[in-house]
Amino acid sequence: TISAPGLADKSYKWKVIAINSIGENESSTRTFVIDTIAPAKPTLVSPVNNAVGSDLTQTFRWTKPEASLTYDIQIDNEISFTSPRVHENTGLADNSYIYTFASDGVYYWRVRAVDAASNQSSWADNFKLTIQAPPGRPTLYLPADGTYTNDNTPTFEWTVGANAVNHRLLIDNDADFSSPKENVLLGATDNTYTILTPGLADESYSWKVVAINVTGENGSSTRTFVIDTIAPSIPTPFLPADGTSTDDNTVYFEWSSIADAG
Repeated sequence: TISAPGLADKSYKWKVIAINSIGENESSTRTFVIDTIAPAKPTLVSPVNNAVGSDLTQTFRWTKPEASLTYDIQIDNEISFTSPRVHENTGLADNSYIYTFASDGVYYWRVRAVDAASNQSSWADNFKLTIQAPPGRPTLYLPADGTYTNDNTPTFEWTVGANAVNHRLLIDNDADFSSPKENVLLGATDNTYTILTPGLADESYSWKVVAINVTGENGSSTRTFVIDTIAPSIPTPFLPADGTSTDDNTVYFEWSSIADAG
């Protein structure tokens, strides 16, 4: 065993010579390297820090501080990487790694380099990754498409979009929703909303619900409804005239047309 302070970092050759009174006999020569210096830590590349992805399968990439290194990777749902971790692997020959998560969530990942002498770098600064499936499409329930109502504070109902963090109810008298009369941001589980007093003005409207999360939005189909709180005018009877007597038992009736009658 080499005595302290030991050999300096460099490449060496060694051999053994057997000796007796008649001479010497040498072994073959071998080489070895003393390397006590850890490699530099890698730099994480992608997914970038605080990335949000909708795909459960992700490819992790990082830099190569120097040649002939292997890498250890750790993935966890705690920033402290406390054991047991979600996933870890060692001895990776390449500077990329593919992993498929079991479910959505917030995760952290980090990588370290290991050289041929088993010197380990410090861990790279960890990155945060959020896996979130895109929101599902809400389904409209009430009011039914084409509804006429004299209630100017109607209640709207729908089924929530899967994976939604919020829902946005849009009501507009323009079908393109360019200037909504109602633009209400609601929660993940909210599936009903009642218009507040003084209510909507009498006219035709379109409405839809948009499911939202960090990956984007998904809008429902569009429905229409009409608010009409004004009673129609009173019609004027024409035939038969008041007080008429007739022997026709299939009487014909006629009255004035009302423009706003349904």
